[in-house]
Amino acid sequence: MAPSDPWHRDNLYSAESRSYYIPLALFTGERWDGRKIVRHPDLNYRDSYNSRKGGLDHMNVQGPKRWKHPYTGALLQVYEFVIPYKNSLQRMVIRDDGVNLVYQKSDFNDHYFQHYTQFPLGAGWRLKEKHQKRAYYWKAGDGEDARRKRRSAITLLEMNFDSQNRLQLMVYEQARNRKKRFRYTYRPNEGLVAVQ
Repeated sequence: MAPSDPWHRDNLYSAESRSYYIPLALFTGERWDGRKIVRHPDLNYRDSYNSRKGGLDHMNVQGPKRWKHPYTGALLQVYEFVIPYKNSLQRMVIRDDGVNLVYQKSDFNDHYFQHYTQFPLGAGWRLKEKHQKRAYYWKAGDGEDARRKRRSAITLLEMNFDSQNRLQLMVYEQARNRKKRFRYTYRPNEGLVAVQ
């Protein structure tokens, strides 16, 4: 592949900083033109991926939609990720350095988040280097003072390229606490393909 291919290693890797640029299109599965800008695309699609428990999970994605965070008061442009059979809804926002989870509904409780990175995004991502942030969350019904700390750590594990230096997949790990870790695999033009 010529370096003009947006998924070519030369377009994603900076030898100067020894780090990768991760485009939003890797998260959404959209075609990417190679421009390194963070935007808020209109999304409305159904996605499938291999789940942690084996088998195929399906997810509906829509956005952006306006949503007010009940604890921070911020008016946000969110994307909704719905897994119907799990009765699960997640709302996420796009930031320069990552896609952040701001709301999660499950059978057990509703949780609201601040600074909680779910997907790496933009420049400066080095292999095996942990990106850690102080994140916070509230449970539905909490008062504003009930803000709890939550770990938000992402480590880029793999950037696999083919013999023509075209990106084939990216793998990263999200550590939610010392014991709970998730490993995500994404492919260009497909998006999420596996969760372990």
